[in-house]
Amino acid sequence: MRAGEWVEVRTREEILATLDGQGCLDGMPFMPEMLAFCGRRFRVFKRAHKTCDTVNKTGGRRVASAVHLDELRCDGAAHGGCQAGCLLFWKDAWVKPLPQAAEELAAPNVPAAPPPAFSPTELPKPGVRAADLDLHQATRQVGADGAVRYRCQATQLPVATSALSGWDVRQY
Repeated sequence: MRAGEWVEVRTREEILATLDGQGCLDGMPFMPEMLAFCGRRFRVFKRAHKTCDTVNKTGGRRVASAVHLDELRCDGAAHGGCQAGCLLFWKDAWVKPLPQAAEELAAPNVPAAPPPAFSPTELPKPGVRAADLDLHQATRQVGADGAVRYRCQATQLPVATSALSGWDVRQY
């Protein structure tokens, strides 16, 4: 996939089927904030082939098989109201290319229903699948001191990416 091409975010069920027990694919978390975009079409903003780790300060990182989609940023709703507004990483397995002409796809997206909201101590409500609850719970870890620490794509970059040397000319 290249910048400017159209893709459709796969369904919730298709994406959940790609995730491990921690809600990740190749170490990259699929976050609850991303559920609202399932089944909708977007233009690829750019290939996400490299990034900077601003949380753990591990430097430049190589990203495999991912894109950023136009205007989609994390709103922090499932992460204690985080206001960083990070670009979302979409693994290639979470989106499917659309072969139609861009003119056919230019119709506005129909807003998706918001993802279910509940606290990690609540039991699932009717209509909320256990897989969704696990995805929400995967965003939080309670430390020994009782403080909640959030886990997201930005905090997991050292796990989901590999080191990228500034001397590696392939990145340019």
